[in-house]
Amino acid sequence: KDRIASIIGLGLCREMGPFMTALILTASVGSGIAAEIGTMKVSEEIDALEIMSIRPESFLVMPRLVAMAIATPVLTFVTDVVGVLGGCLVSATRLRIAPEQYLKHVVESLSQDLTYGGLPKDLYTGLAKALVFGVIIAVIGSSAGLRASGGAIGVGRATRSAVIQSFVLIIVVGYYLTSLFYT
Repeated sequence: KDRIASIIGLGLCREMGPFMTALILTASVGSGIAAEIGTMKVSEEIDALEIMSIRPESFLVMPRLVAMAIATPVLTFVTDVVGVLGGCLVSATRLRIAPEQYLKHVVESLSQDLTYGGLPKDLYTGLAKALVFGVIIAVIGSSAGLRASGGAIGVGRATRSAVIQSFVLIIVVGYYLTSLFYT
């Protein structure tokens, strides 16, 4: 029973928080980026931007990239907090672990490896992974949208392709980032 809080805290902050947040954002935001930019591409709005000497990369892609790079770590932190509190609720009701004891074990497990200004390593590595995942989602969604062609069917293909590519790349990059941070 004593290890439940540590497992939940470490598992959420290291892996599951960034991973689950990235998958949800890929399915919702990444697909939306691909569909929106893809629709602009097939309706020749992007060509109109280029005619006006506006680079689509700086006008369409960069704001989305910056927003995802900021939002993904913030949402990951929220995911971590909600997950830990949810674990506290389940532990209190099902396992009869006092909430104070549960939260104390979570804080202790995260505080075992403090680095970089007193931040728990497990927390900042999870947030760093989330930042990378956000960039991946924005770049893949935008590039799939910019490559869309063939009307509505092409936009659908680009959107599906962006989601699949993002899922796979998040899994692969997550593995390598974890091995980089913890070896």
